[in-house]
Amino acid sequence: MKTVKKALCILLTAICLICLASCASLSKAERRIQKSTHVDLDLSGCKIEQETDTHGGFLGDGEYLLVLDCSGKEEKILAQTNGWSAFPLSENLQEALYEWGPAERMIPPEIRSGAWYFYDRFADETAFDRHSDARLLSRPAENYSLLMYDSDTSRLYYYEMDT
Repeated sequence: MKTVKKALCILLTAICLICLASCASLSKAERRIQKSTHVDLDLSGCKIEQETDTHGGFLGDGEYLLVLDCSGKEEKILAQTNGWSAFPLSENLQEALYEWGPAERMIPPEIRSGAWYFYDRFADETAFDRHSDARLLSRPAENYSLLMYDSDTSRLYYYEMDT
């Protein structure tokens, strides 16, 4: 009996630690999105499906992709996308992501319905509009963040590019 109680206690502790670790990851992701885009999203209830970060090296260039499964939270997420643009993506973003950017292997191009939000972090250092991608393809550096909510699959994609 004592052994069963001990095993049950260890199992419950492990389950609690796993739950805490998954909550901490989501909180970390929420903070990263808020810092990078100045958008405060409540992603509670969403589950991390994929997280990839290629940043590194001396200059910190790279990409970051976070894919969240928000099944069952569609209304909550859609309510937070007010003010975002409706799909399809702009021509500049289409080209940057799928024609000469490496994102094609990370973000599905078939998103047809939902909303997207662009934040130009390069513009933080200039007089450009942070929400316009008009100058994205005409400069040597790409430092931007993109949130995309696919309402057909209930997936939220957060993509960061730093060059």
